[in-house]
Amino acid sequence: MMQSLIERNAAFDVCGLAADVDDALDEIAAIRPDIVLLDLALRSRHGFAFLDGAQEQIRDPWNAMKVIVVSSSAKRDAAVCAQAFEYGVVACFDKSCLCSQSLTFLTLLREVSRDRVRRDQYAGSAVTLPEADDDISDFMPPLPSPRLPNALTFI
Repeated sequence: MMQSLIERNAAFDVCGLAADVDDALDEIAAIRPDIVLLDLALRSRHGFAFLDGAQEQIRDPWNAMKVIVVSSSAKRDAAVCAQAFEYGVVACFDKSCLCSQSLTFLTLLREVSRDRVRRDQYAGSAVTLPEADDDISDFMPPLPSPRLPNALTFI
């Protein structure tokens, strides 16, 4: 369902699907997607194994790969989200809300792709964002301009 929802949105191209951590790490090395949608419940290993293995791409200062956790364990303000943010994840979305909040999900994708997430828009929604520093505005800091359309990989 998530794939069809995204494919109907012309701003994004789904460039890969991976069933496990090893396939995902191989795919991102070959494809270099702009955004990765990560479910933490993977077959062989937990999604944090992917985040650990993808640190070089996530922390790349010139072309950082953005990761959004889309998982039923990513309830609003869940501890698993705080842990994911330590790995460089830019947002968490509660997968159980995908149908009821599909517009919120698509808005989050668009904003992450533009490196501009408006925190006030997601109060009370299925989205959890990293804590804002007191020294910065309500926007995530801009990164280098993304290529359009954005390439997405599902894990």
